[in-house]
Amino acid sequence: MEIKIRTKLLVSFILIAIITSILALVGITKIKTVDDQDTILYERVTKALGNLAYVTQYFQKIRVTYRDYVLENDKDKIKMLIEERKKYSENITNIMENFKESIKTDEGEKKYDDFKDARTVTITLLERLENYAIDNKDSLAYLLINAELKDAVVKQEAAIETLIEHKISNGKTIADNNTEIANGAVMMMIILMIITIVFAMLLGIGLSINIQSIIKAVITQVKELTTAAVNGTLSKRADEKSTNHEFRDIIDGFNKTLDAVIIPLNVAANYVDKISKGDIPHKITDNYYGDFNTIKNNLNQCIDAVNLLVTDASILSKAAVEGRLQTRADATRHQGDFRKIVQGVNATIDAVINPLNVAADYVDKISKGNIPPKITKINFKNQLTEHPTNTKKTKQNDILDTNFEKF
Repeated sequence: MEIKIRTKLLVSFILIAIITSILALVGITKIKTVDDQDTILYERVTKALGNLAYVTQYFQKIRVTYRDYVLENDKDKIKMLIEERKKYSENITNIMENFKESIKTDEGEKKYDDFKDARTVTITLLERLENYAIDNKDSLAYLLINAELKDAVVKQEAAIETLIEHKISNGKTIADNNTEIANGAVMMMIILMIITIVFAMLLGIGLSINIQSIIKAVITQVKELTTAAVNGTLSKRADEKSTNHEFRDIIDGFNKTLDAVIIPLNVAANYVDKISKGDIPHKITDNYYGDFNTIKNNLNQCIDAVNLLVTDASILSKAAVEGRLQTRADATRHQGDFRKIVQGVNATIDAVINPLNVAADYVDKISKGNIPPKITKINFKNQLTEHPTNTKKTKQNDILDTNFEKF
């Protein structure tokens, strides 16, 4: 299956993002769990211990209060102290009702019940003590304080201490659990971080190797094409299938570029080869662009020039065979050295035909009894000069003179 580099990168980033999200989710979940446990620690332990501290304070105030109204003899003041004690007791009741909500274990419930039982006994004894105080039965009051009430208060304080110890123990358990949760969260996050880092490194290494191999394959193909072109192996082409599908357009572009350059060159080379062997090809009719079209036009112009030269040579040859000795090629239709060739051919024909024309003219006159003067070199030159097609230079006239003398 051919996967694009963009898809590979996108999938890699998505996977890393997913793992990172899992890491963050685990961390958030664990932190939330610890936060909830801290809330529980506050509600069930810290706040509860604070309530028990308030209860202990109110107990001390109650002890001071019932001591005072035993010592006091004024009934109105005793009643005021009793009301004050009841207010403290009511506060303790309210606090302990709130405290009860923090109890979530059977053991805690049992210890709370023990406290309530001890407090019920204490309240009962306090009410009896208050009756003794109002009736000024101080001896019975002191006896009650030092005996039954003392034991009841001790049991109540012991119950409070038990509740405090239970809450401290409960708090330690919750704190230990919080520590365990936090350590587990840290360990899990470390593991996930390591997994994320390793996974990201493996993905990065894998992608870099993959991309490097793709680029290397492209560079290898390009180098092979360059070497082949330098060595003149113009038929060499890159293998697109050995390149990654995303980069095949590059290789295909190189191949098409070479085709665009080499095909016209091959056509030009083939035409030049044929022309050099005298095999004049037809004009190039394929469509080319830019500089390639200039090469095509130049080759076609060369073909036209050679064909025109051949055509004029054929005309002169045919005219000579047919006896039309005055026929000459039009040199103005040719350019450069081709014009010189035509001019030379015309001059050569003049050099051959003009003496023949002079001889024919003399023979015609002699046949009619009209004996002409002897042919002289000067007279011959004059005839050449008077010939309508004679355009030769002095050097050419000298050549004609020499040939005529031999004639």
